[in-house]
Amino acid sequence: EAVDFLRNLNEALRTTHEGFLTIAEESTAYPKVTSDVDDPEGLGFVYKWNMGYMHDTLYYMELDPLYRKDNHGAIIFSMDYAYSENYILPYSHDEVVHGKGSMINKMYGAYDEKFASLRTLYGFTMAHPGKKLLFMGGEFAQFVEWRDKEQLDWFLIDQYEMHDSFHKYVAKLNEIYKSEPALYELDQDPAGFEWCLQRDADHSVVAFIRKNKKGRGRKQQQILCVCNFTPMEWDKYKVPLPKKSKLTKILDSSELDFGGDGDVSESKVSTKRVKVPSEGKKAVYQQAAEISLKPLSVVYYKIEEVETKPRKSVAKKAEPAKKAEPAKKAAAPAKKAPAKKATPAKATAPKAVKLFVEYQGGQVSTQDIAAKAAEASGKKAIKELNVYYQPETNMVYYTADGTEGSFSL
Repeated sequence: EAVDFLRNLNEALRTTHEGFLTIAEESTAYPKVTSDVDDPEGLGFVYKWNMGYMHDTLYYMELDPLYRKDNHGAIIFSMDYAYSENYILPYSHDEVVHGKGSMINKMYGAYDEKFASLRTLYGFTMAHPGKKLLFMGGEFAQFVEWRDKEQLDWFLIDQYEMHDSFHKYVAKLNEIYKSEPALYELDQDPAGFEWCLQRDADHSVVAFIRKNKKGRGRKQQQILCVCNFTPMEWDKYKVPLPKKSKLTKILDSSELDFGGDGDVSESKVSTKRVKVPSEGKKAVYQQAAEISLKPLSVVYYKIEEVETKPRKSVAKKAEPAKKAEPAKKAAAPAKKAPAKKATPAKATAPKAVKLFVEYQGGQVSTQDIAAKAAEASGKKAIKELNVYYQPETNMVYYTADGTEGSFSL
C-alpha cells in the first residue's frame, strides 16, 4: 500500500503541475526509485539523493592522505552505479549536525590543508555526473556545525580572508557549471563521461572528461577534470587523452583569489605522442598531456581536439609505387591480374598483436577493434593493426595503418 501511495502521489503531482519535482532521500538499493510516471515498476520520483556518494567521498577526505591510496575505491566507486537512478549528490544537513562536524572540519590536516582539501572535493563533485546539493554554511566553510536556532556565521566572510576567498571559489564553480553544458547535459547518459585515469591509487589522482550533447552545426564540448588528493606535487604528470588535443585551463583551485598559494598548473597544454609499453613487435603510442599537479588541487581544462594528418612516412612509401605502375603494366600485363586479386584479401585480415584483448569486464577481439578503427578512419578495411590495453584507464589504444586512435571499454 505504501508503494502504491508513492506511485500515485508522484503521478498526480507530476502530471498535474508542470515542472514539479519530487525528491527521495533513500539509502537502500530499492530499484527504480526515480522513473517515468507511467513505468509500472518505478516509484516515479524525479531525483534521488545519492547517499553512497556522500558517505564514500567524506570518508575518503577524512583520511590521512598517506592512507588514501589504500582506499582509492571510495572516490571512484560512485561511477559504477551513477546511471542506475537520477541522482542528486548531496552534502546535506544530516552530515553537519549532532557532533559530525562541519564540512571544513571533516577535512584532514591543518588550517590551509583543510581549505585546499574542501576546494578539491567541491571541484570533483561539481564535475561528477549528478545534480548538486550543498547545505547552507558549506559555501563559505563555516567551522561550527549548523544550529537550527541561530543564524549562520556570516561574519566569517567579512572578517576572514580565507572564508571570503572560499566563498568566491564556490561562486566560480557555480558560474562554470551554469556556462558549460558538458557538466550537466548528459548526467544520465554514459556518453557524457569518460575516464582518463581511474586507478592511479599510488598518486591518489583521478582524471575524467565530461561531454555535452552532439548537435548539428556545433562541436561537442569536452571538459577535463583532474584531481590530486595528496599534499604532494606531481610534476609533469601524464594524463592520457583519447586524441591529440589542446587544453585551455578554466579553473584552478590553487589560485590566490580562491585561497590557494598561487602556485598553479599550466594555463595551456598541448598533448604529446608518448610511447607506452606493448607486447607486440611494433611500438604503440598514445596522446598524453603533461600537467604539473599541485598539492590538494583540482583543475578544469577545455579540450580542443586537433585533426591529425597522415604520417609522412606512409605518403613517401606510396609515391614510388604509383610511378612504377605504368612500367609493370607495359612489361608484364598478364602477371598483374593475380596481384590485384590478392590485395583485398590482405586488407580484410589485419595483422594484430593478439586475437583478443582481455579486460576487467571480459574480452574484445582485434577484429572488433579493426572494425572500430576502419569506421573512425573512413576506410573499408585495415591492413595492419597494433593494439595496447592500459588497465589503469580501461582504454584500448591502437595504431591502424599508421593512424592512432583509442576507445574505452
